[in-house]
Amino acid sequence: MRFVRYGLIAVAVGQASTGLWALVAPRSFYDNFPAGRGGWVSATGPYNEHMTIDYGALSLALVAVLVAAAIVLERRLVLAAAGAYLIWSVPHFAYHLATLDIYGTGDAIGNAVTLAATVVLPLAIMWQARRMPLPAVPPV
Repeated sequence: MRFVRYGLIAVAVGQASTGLWALVAPRSFYDNFPAGRGGWVSATGPYNEHMTIDYGALSLALVAVLVAAAIVLERRLVLAAAGAYLIWSVPHFAYHLATLDIYGTGDAIGNAVTLAATVVLPLAIMWQARRMPLPAVPPV
């Protein structure tokens, strides 16, 4: 189940980097995400420090669950962690697909591809995790 563990870690690392950035430097995140390019968040509307900090904090809470699942590697926890991530990533992806017209061609493609990965990878993790054995239940 190496794919499951490393997939969870990959999702957690990506989420941790954006979450930490949004939490500790919300204005910088708004103005400069993605790093080296900027403009993806600021193109969507006016700056809101509260919402940006909340996004960062909630992202890091989700990272904690993803990391726990990667460490414990128990099927139910893996499915819950990947499922929780999908509850966030599917609407996020759908929103951005519906608003790609605010970006230039390169940014629209970059947005669609990177956000598609936030849906496809957790789905692949869940698909692989379905074959993981459940732990034995100790007798009562």
